Amino acid sequence: MKFREESRRIAESGIRHILVLTGESRRIAHMGYLTESVRIIRQAFSSLGIEIYPLTEDEYGELIDQGVDGLTI
Repeated sequence: MKFREESRRIAESGIRHILVLTGESRRIAHMGYLTESVRIIRQAFSSLGIEIYPLTEDEYGELIDQGVDGLTI
């Protein structure tokens, strides 16, 4: 994953709040991929939102545990 380097570069530009868009494919943007990606991206930003397909309550909890502080369905 290039998320660490890309996140660092974006943060260096002065952006502190970021919104991650996942699309609608649970097959491509599965929970394992998302939780790992969010964990890495969150390290570079003071706020991280995610726009995502509908999840279960437990799945939302996983993303929040990784540092997501805003969710849009």
